[in-house]
Amino acid sequence: SGETDIWALLQEIEIGLRLLRTGDEWTCPRENDILVVKLTRRPDGSPGELLIRAEHLRDYLCARKSALLICAFYLREAVEEKFAEVPIEGERAESMFSTGKREIVHVPIHEGGMPFGMETAVIRTWRESVEPKDDVPIMPPVTEDSRVGTESYTVRDKGRKLHRLALRVWTKHWVEPAAASPRIRRDKVESHVHFYVENQEQKTLAGSLLAAYRGWLWFKPSVIARLLGSKKGVLRWYTEQTGEVGPAPDQTLHFGVNSCGLINVLGYKMADLPEWAQRIWATDNVGPDGGLSEELHMSQNLAKPARTMAPEAMLWHNLNLLQEACVARFGQGLFLKLPTEIEFFRRVHRFHAESLVSVCELCKELHRTVAEQVDLGAINAKFDSANSVEANKQKLRQIKRVALWMDALGKDGRAITRAWAGVAELRQGDAHEAGSSLKDSLTLLDIPADSVDYLFMGFSIIRSITNSIAMIGRTLAPQKTATY
Repeated sequence: SGETDIWALLQEIEIGLRLLRTGDEWTCPRENDILVVKLTRRPDGSPGELLIRAEHLRDYLCARKSALLICAFYLREAVEEKFAEVPIEGERAESMFSTGKREIVHVPIHEGGMPFGMETAVIRTWRESVEPKDDVPIMPPVTEDSRVGTESYTVRDKGRKLHRLALRVWTKHWVEPAAASPRIRRDKVESHVHFYVENQEQKTLAGSLLAAYRGWLWFKPSVIARLLGSKKGVLRWYTEQTGEVGPAPDQTLHFGVNSCGLINVLGYKMADLPEWAQRIWATDNVGPDGGLSEELHMSQNLAKPARTMAPEAMLWHNLNLLQEACVARFGQGLFLKLPTEIEFFRRVHRFHAESLVSVCELCKELHRTVAEQVDLGAINAKFDSANSVEANKQKLRQIKRVALWMDALGKDGRAITRAWAGVAELRQGDAHEAGSSLKDSLTLLDIPADSVDYLFMGFSIIRSITNSIAMIGRTLAPQKTATY
């Protein structure tokens, strides 16, 4: 009745696959928000196509004990003065192929479309029994009408001779169900993602064999950044060298960092993850090297977790402690805004560790989180108003303004903000070539300029900023506990 068409996805597919609709897209939150179904629209906004991933459709078909038959018909036509490649005209040819048949028709036609040389017989009939001047004209039934006229003649088509070539194709294609339905019917499916468990023979395990393996796996530190690259990636710290990480809050593993900077996780725990999550881990899997993480060993085997704290966790603790101290003393926080805890640990971590440029990316995150969030207006108006005129005169930015404030409180402001300055210089490194002048900035963070241990660099840089925040916090509130 004129309303615009509205297309809906079958509810048992949407619910069975646990899809979440956002606009014209259906994603699967349990599979790293993978796009499963998409509705495309025509230029006028009407529905055009509803597309679904074959893997998920076949899972549904398996659960339904069904298959999908797709039937299609295609027609292609062309009209030309002649077709040199098709010499025989007026013929019809058919051929079969695996999923259907095709038909080719080549016929001569007149300009206008009628078959060439065709004659058309025209019969015209009419009635004379209706009197239009009558008050109530009546049309009698044909069988009772005696005043009927008729004539006939023949029309011969004229015009240039052209040729029409037509291809017609009929197809039937079966979409077969999958062998198992792990999503809807919760079938158990053997994983095919392999992990190294032995060095000499490059032995790997997958699926049930990995689930029975009671040893650990080794990964390059870049796997942490890769996992956090997922939309819902999460990182939590337990001790200085252990924590919990995963591409989603419900797909995390307990990990440890060993003496070589490699990441350890238990093999059978990895087997518990869905295959899509295992694939992310497998990208950075390496053979055993450097032994097991000492702190992970203390936690998982000795039941005596190390009494240490990661600098990332210390920094988060100190930033909030300093913010609270400023609010208590001045009625206003030092920082304009602090990120949420989840977002902080996603962005600020030591695993920006693939190159010096990656370390510089960490410095950019630290500068954005700490120095750029310092409220200059609050320092000038409430924290250190005595020096506000001079600070405005010199047009001091956040780092130098905090240093001047600390000087006014009897501390060595330059020493306290030295790490801030080093981070500010290094943050430029991801946009410029990492030359010797950039490496010299590492000394501001007590890191040798010739160091190539990028994981250690990230660890040390975060620890230096942590200590700086702790010193400012203890200056303002000695009674509070800040961590170094």
